[in-house]
Amino acid sequence: MVSDDRTQLAERAVVGACIRSGKAVDQVAEVIGFRDFEDPDLAAIFQACVDIRADHPRGDLDPLLVAANAQTFKPVTPQDLQRIARECPSTANVGYYASFVVDAATVRRHAQAAHRVLAAVEAGKDAADVTQTALNALQDAQAGRKIDGLHAVDYDELMDQQDDPYDWVVPNFLERGDRFVLTGHEGLGKSTLLRQAVIATAGGFSFVTGKPIDPKRALVIDVENSERQWRRKTAGMRQTVKTRGAQFDGRLKVACHGRIDLVGKDRGSVMRLIDVHQPDMVLIGPLYKLSPKGVNNDDDAAEIITALDAIRDQGITLLLETHMGHTTTGGAGGARNVRPRGSSALMGWPEMGYGLAPATSEASEGEPIPGLVDMIPWRGDRDERKWPDQWNRGSVWPWEPW
Repeated sequence: MVSDDRTQLAERAVVGACIRSGKAVDQVAEVIGFRDFEDPDLAAIFQACVDIRADHPRGDLDPLLVAANAQTFKPVTPQDLQRIARECPSTANVGYYASFVVDAATVRRHAQAAHRVLAAVEAGKDAADVTQTALNALQDAQAGRKIDGLHAVDYDELMDQQDDPYDWVVPNFLERGDRFVLTGHEGLGKSTLLRQAVIATAGGFSFVTGKPIDPKRALVIDVENSERQWRRKTAGMRQTVKTRGAQFDGRLKVACHGRIDLVGKDRGSVMRLIDVHQPDMVLIGPLYKLSPKGVNNDDDAAEIITALDAIRDQGITLLLETHMGHTTTGGAGGARNVRPRGSSALMGWPEMGYGLAPATSEASEGEPIPGLVDMIPWRGDRDERKWPDQWNRGSVWPWEPW
């Protein structure tokens, strides 16, 4: 990806000018957006300046005011803001600095588009598929340059447009940009199913049907399990891929770490990791360990959702594990609800939300059936997908549809 010291200097100069001058914010707000910044902390500071200016159009900005009003970049101190402001050579040249940032962002977006086309070629797609991928990638790159705002299109024109074909990562189940959140009873196997998803996808198999698919690049950011646990828990799945004549060829990367601060100090590191490996699919979590304070209310959830959406906005299929609550359906003695624990904001966020629960039988008077789990939707799919109603402990993969 194109990036150098000049881009960093230009981004810092734009932010420094905005911190020092409300007029500088007015000058660049129409030509640059926070998505044009490569550095996520600088992007957050810039957006804070824009928001403050919108609330106080006749006032001016300064480092203390920005620090007092900005909540999305907590690791950045007022001293940091003062230093960035001092580094700006001149607020009068903010337009020039902004044009450099926009040019660098455009190059990055087109480089990402080229990478998608090259991946289609390397995957052996035919000319029509490669052409369609190129068109989609270019449209995405151009759409990324749109400054935030509302734009209405004519309804008849909207309906006359031809829909793009599905850009599948896992055919018929997960499309590029989908957000899939899985909950489940403790120890029932939700982590195993998600590991199966990334390992099978990178190896070139559908983790649902087991059929061969075009392999995709996958990145795991596991903030709960160690590398040793990954070796022990996934050795069988790795062997399954190799036994079936496939190789990973560097498509699967695993980063094991303790609790991280995705909304603060670790966000830049995560985005750089994604920038380096260019994954099609990212498995990250569990959710409650992506922030020092967890997800206890809507404000906590909003911060983490924003950070996760920044990953998904790179055209990535996002897989996430989170814990379910302890409430029951039907009152005392009922089955546990599989909805995610914490903020209700999580309920409407993903494209798909499911929970794993023990399958039971009337014949066994409600006793769990060994090796069989129900897959229960707690959020209806935005686009119809035929997920299995149940999973069974399998003979080839750990989980197979039942």
